Amino acid sequence: HLDKRAYDQLEKSGNYFEKKMQSLIDENDYPLTQHRVGSMFSLFFSKGPIRNVDDVNQCDFKRFNQYFHSLLDNGIYIAPSQYESGFISLAHQTADLENTIYKIGKALKQLYN
Repeated sequence: HLDKRAYDQLEKSGNYFEKKMQSLIDENDYPLTQHRVGSMFSLFFSKGPIRNVDDVNQCDFKRFNQYFHSLLDNGIYIAPSQYESGFISLAHQTADLENTIYKIGKALKQLYN
């Protein structure tokens, strides 16, 4: 069983990741929507809002598939579908999150530029 410090760290990491991702999305005006609860996150290839499965069904699945494979080719494994979520664990340090954001930025630049 995890103690309060562990959950606080997961929230802190999730918040850090969300803010970095949102900056990346906003600075480049990418048509993406992210959702986060604690250390669980999802990225949708749509301007959103994403409220239900019907909204997810309208996302750009072809582009998500290219994004997934680009990250995989660069050593970042994410869930292979927009219907799934990603999870940050206690093992992930700030450097891991920064590396992931960098590689996500690289993948998105290839897709949208």
